[in-house]
Amino acid sequence: MDFELNEELTMLRETAREFAASELKTKAREMDKREEFDRSVFTAMAGLGLTALTIPEQYGGAGFYEGKMANQAASIALEEVNRWCASTGVTLSVHMSLFSSLLTKWGNDEQKARVLPKMASGEWLGAYCLSEAGSGTDAGSLACEAKKDGDEYVLNGSKLWITSAPYADVFIVLARTSHEHKTRGITAFLVEADRKGVVIGKKESKMGIRGSATSEVLFEDCRIPAANRIGDEGKGFTIALDTLDGGRVGIAAQAVGLGRASLEDATEYA
Repeated sequence: MDFELNEELTMLRETAREFAASELKTKAREMDKREEFDRSVFTAMAGLGLTALTIPEQYGGAGFYEGKMANQAASIALEEVNRWCASTGVTLSVHMSLFSSLLTKWGNDEQKARVLPKMASGEWLGAYCLSEAGSGTDAGSLACEAKKDGDEYVLNGSKLWITSAPYADVFIVLARTSHEHKTRGITAFLVEADRKGVVIGKKESKMGIRGSATSEVLFEDCRIPAANRIGDEGKGFTIALDTLDGGRVGIAAQAVGLGRASLEDATEYA
């Protein structure tokens, strides 16, 4: 078995490595000190194609999806970014692994054409709303509710510990559409951040990764068009678990980058 990277992935690694060493090395400490993410960093990553790694080319993707290299490409980029800045790393990870990958796999053609080009270009930054106070990431025990009203859904409830919430442009939200079935009553929705009824709540004060905001998101009679439903009603539990599996690969890549940084810095100091 050949474990060597091909030419495309090698070039990606060098691009991500050079960017992280030149841009994040100087900005990571300042973001952590201010407890505020620098959106210009995200824009710069988009300019290099790093926000488009898990998106098909027809929607502005970087070309790795078609070669079944999307997860590998994302992991390589995340390792290099996290070598210098975990806050930027987790922001990029959620954008790629939890948002763009989900919509690529589960969204319909209209949703993908409407949203994915903005995700690929960096015009939009995505966030993923699953966790709640009473259920954590248990996708089958959600209380946030979406009630059907004509050709809309009315969303009410709150989500906790949402990465990138204050500066995200669009959310994927998991909400309960039926109380008859625990796991088969969950549905996924696209919710634009500027939609009426979306309220960004308390921002958590954290020990680490402080350049990435972790906040509460509240939905107060937030009306969502049925066209924003991802997949069928009741399919959200399956979508959530499938997405979290892929997201954990990104978390592992982040850990590798952080571990590498620790080893390299300790070796240099010694």
